[in-house]
Amino acid sequence: MVTVTSTGRDRYGRVVGTITTQDGTNVNEELVKAGFAWHYKQYSNNEQIGVFENRAREQHLGLWADKNPTAPWEYRRNRRKK
Repeated sequence: MVTVTSTGRDRYGRVVGTITTQDGTNVNEELVKAGFAWHYKQYSNNEQIGVFENRAREQHLGLWADKNPTAPWEYRRNRRKK
């Protein structure tokens, strides 16, 4: 079981928020720490998540193992241009 605390919606109507497990683990932070998610600064002003992303980048964890990872929003923008 998880709890989603919504902070609003993005421009596509998707829920933006924080996911927390029953034991209090912040899933958003854990995904970024492990290099499995990007810190989307447009919808998050959580500076600590930025620190976690920088550490994951430095340690080449998860998606940061790729020499030139493409952010999801850049990937979508490039696909629209085609």
